[in-house]
Amino acid sequence: MVTARCHRSQKKNESPHEIEISLVEGPVLESSNCSCAIGKSGTCGHVTGLLYTLAHMKASNLKSIPSDILKTSLPQTWHIPRGEKLKGSQVDDVVVCGYNSKSPYRQPCGLRSTLYNPSKIDFPPVRELCEAVSKVDNSILMLSVCSGTSQETTDTKFANFQKALH
Repeated sequence: MVTARCHRSQKKNESPHEIEISLVEGPVLESSNCSCAIGKSGTCGHVTGLLYTLAHMKASNLKSIPSDILKTSLPQTWHIPRGEKLKGSQVDDVVVCGYNSKSPYRQPCGLRSTLYNPSKIDFPPVRELCEAVSKVDNSILMLSVCSGTSQETTDTKFANFQKALH
């Protein structure tokens, strides 16, 4: 005869369910009972959970029930470094892929921007924009970034890009 209690996951202020199972040699389940509404027949999830727990304890060669130490009962450990799990990589090596939850077994595909562009016209190249703005007002802050831009480029696996100012 094994008796156990199963604490409720939703109604925490109510008492736990009382479970009783009787095992005979084999082991064969002779009878089971639980205090929940379905458990009167002896075939509820609480009884099944207890049977799985007993089978796990037997397979693990446990002679007694282990006491679970809750994380909240232990000293805090946030000050202890966990080591570097993520390492930096060059932007050239980063691949951004999408995931389709309706077809989880399909190969992921690249992502597209879905940002809304209300403008119906294409924007001019930045250099032309800076030249046009400088004719109106040469003291605009944006021009300090544009005006001294070099035409030096760097080759990446994606395309040839203008080098950034430092």
